[in-house]
Amino acid sequence: STVITAESVNRIEEMIDEIYNKTPDIKEVIFKTVISPDYFSTPAAYDEYLQAYKKNFFAAKEHAKNLGMNINVTGPFYNNTLGKTDRYCQPKFIITSEGTISLCPFASSKQDVLYDEFAYGQITDNGVTISQEKLSELVAHNHDEKSKCKECIAYWYCAGGCYVNNLTIGEDYLNVYCKNMQLFVQYVLQKRKEDNSL
Repeated sequence: STVITAESVNRIEEMIDEIYNKTPDIKEVIFKTVISPDYFSTPAAYDEYLQAYKKNFFAAKEHAKNLGMNINVTGPFYNNTLGKTDRYCQPKFIITSEGTISLCPFASSKQDVLYDEFAYGQITDNGVTISQEKLSELVAHNHDEKSKCKECIAYWYCAGGCYVNNLTIGEDYLNVYCKNMQLFVQYVLQKRKEDNSL
C-alpha cells in the first residue's frame, strides 16, 4: 500500500516496473490518494492531481496486464466501483502506538486533526475498553446525510466520500473531489460496458 503524492502521481507505471523487476511475488498493490487539507495549495492543484491520478492509475493497471503480471492494482477510488456500497470505506479497528483504537488510519495519530473524534477505544495493561456509543455514532455516518449526493452518478459507489475528507478539506476541495469521483466512476462503468476490461 502506498500513498500517491503530487510528486509521484506521474510515476505509478514506474512503480509497477519496480514491483515486476524486484518483487514479482507481490500479488496486490494499493495506490491511495492523498488525504490532507494542507497538501494542495488550491482546489485547482487538487483537481490537477486527481486527474493525473485517474489517468496514471488506469495506465498502471494496463501496464501490469501487458507485463503478464498476476497482480491486483487497486485503490480506494477503484475499490468503490466494484459494487454498490453505502460507505466509502468500512469501519476499521486501528490500534495506535499509544494503544488508542481509531476508526480510520487517517485519524490515528495525535497530530491528526480528527484523532480525538475518531478514537473509540483504548488498550491498556488492564484490557480493552470500547465506547459502543461513540463507535455506533461513527459507523452511522453515510452519504444520506449529504443532499447533493442523492442525484449523483457516483451515489452508490462513492457513498459520500472519505469521512475524514468531508470533515477537513472544505467545500471547494470537496467539489473537486466529487467531480473527479464522478469522472472515475463514469470511466469504469463505460469501460465495463464496452469491453468488460475493468
